[in-house]
Amino acid sequence: MLTLKIIVENTQIVLDKLAKKNFHAKDIIIELVKINKKRKFIQHTLDINFFKLKTFSQSIKQLIKKGEIEKIKLIQKQIIPIKENNKQLELKKKKKKKKKKKIIPKKKKKKK
Repeated sequence: MLTLKIIVENTQIVLDKLAKKNFHAKDIIIELVKINKKRKFIQHTLDINFFKLKTFSQSIKQLIKKGEIEKIKLIQKQIIPIKENNKQLELKKKKKKKKKKKIIPKKKKKKK
């Protein structure tokens, strides 16, 4: 069984072996690799954003202890666009996942 990891790491080999079995899936494989790259980029961006939010949260805790309300408000203004961006990225990630599932449906488990 071909996993996504094998397809991504050995794209040309996979294409060659499929061609030997008269299964020409170059377009499908290339589309799958593109979707995976986009999904990874989205996930990487989300990870960076979550790190920023965590850092801001820690800064706010320190500022609360010091009683610096104005600085807290400035940080909160920076947090809002990051959260909005995360919502959009999560939606994009779900769409990529659905698109991938259309190309390679998950194998159903056999009932006993």
